[in-house]
Amino acid sequence: MFYGLNSLFIAYEYIDMDLTKIIHNSKYSYDEGITKGLMLQFLKGLEKLHENQVLHRDIKPENLLISKEGVLKIADFGLARFIASPNREMTAGVVSDWYRPPEIFFGSKFYSYSLDIWSAGCIFAEFFQKEPLFRGNGEIEILEKIFFLLGVPKVKNQTYFYLNFYFILFYFILLN
Repeated sequence: MFYGLNSLFIAYEYIDMDLTKIIHNSKYSYDEGITKGLMLQFLKGLEKLHENQVLHRDIKPENLLISKEGVLKIADFGLARFIASPNREMTAGVVSDWYRPPEIFFGSKFYSYSLDIWSAGCIFAEFFQKEPLFRGNGEIEILEKIFFLLGVPKVKNQTYFYLNFYFILFYFILLN
């Protein structure tokens, strides 16, 4: 790893296996122990990133590489950012749709580590379901699945959601 004034570079050895191949390929079988081991490595790696104030912003199975020895490595830091201040405005269009928390769909530019944690939870569920938790063909379908499974936003979050143009538009589409 090396970094410059505004850049961070990480070079890995070539690894041709990612978590998607393990979860979705029937030729690979895994049990609860393997799932726990891979998730533990993943969460420890994510913890290390967050301890160093790095937000990955694109956590998905394709970005979790697994070596032949079973070592998991977090990859693709193209969208990663340092979080020096939690109130810093960031880009809204981050994270692959199936692993994106609802507030990002609605254009939030203020987010923190919970963004990566949401994605980690989606991946954990995918291990057991053998398919993405919120697979959908577009943002509306994905949001419908999120709200169906988890319910509508709670009272403490309603102000953000109900004052958000994109949420109101989404809610209007659902009602019609």
